[in-house]
Amino acid sequence: MKRPKVITFDIGHTLCFPRFEDFIQFLKKHYDVNLKATDLREADRRIRYVNGRESPKALKDLPIPGVSVVYSGSLISELLPHRLNETQTLVRFLKDCMPVQDSWFSVMPEDAIPCLEMLQAKGFRLGIISNANGKVIQNLTVAGINQYFDFVVDSGLLDFEKPDARIFRHACELAGIKPDRLLHIGDSVRSDVLGAMNAGSQAALYDPDFRVHQGVLPPHVPHFRSLRAFADSFCPAE
Repeated sequence: MKRPKVITFDIGHTLCFPRFEDFIQFLKKHYDVNLKATDLREADRRIRYVNGRESPKALKDLPIPGVSVVYSGSLISELLPHRLNETQTLVRFLKDCMPVQDSWFSVMPEDAIPCLEMLQAKGFRLGIISNANGKVIQNLTVAGINQYFDFVVDSGLLDFEKPDARIFRHACELAGIKPDRLLHIGDSVRSDVLGAMNAGSQAALYDPDFRVHQGVLPPHVPHFRSLRAFADSFCPAE
């Protein structure tokens, strides 16, 4: 395996995580629903791992674009299947909560910035490849980490998204490298790992709770329970 020149990150559930407290307050205020953060975290785990990130049927053809919308709809459908089981009701809910979603993924692991700084110090160029809603740069700026990245690939501004190999090849074109010199890390085997590999790039899985991916991750693909461990796995550039 060639040493990568560029390392790209997924955002959601890799560099940034949902601020569940905001969503809890939204549900309480607008729908008189009382939930705990543990309820949302367990629902999040089910829709991302147990259910294979398949969106509920009612979400397939919603007249509201955006990955965050589909994620929020999947989450609320998992939590309140009887309350929001009609498409019309679900559409209204998603429209109501869209302002919350714009800044929802804003909680960073404590080792995120040290990881980025270590990789830069070791000579790597960094980028983002994210299935998002066209606001990745805005969200990175709010989070205070935009300066670490040489380029951003936001599916909301393109006609394709992960795991489509074209999004990874587009990143390679922006970076001016061949696909095999890019390594992508994210939390989804399907979207991040297999997507990158199908494009001819290298891949790694970020998953603090690796038991949910055992038996699914290709055996030769490295996985990391922390971003610090990921950064520590690289030697300085020669």
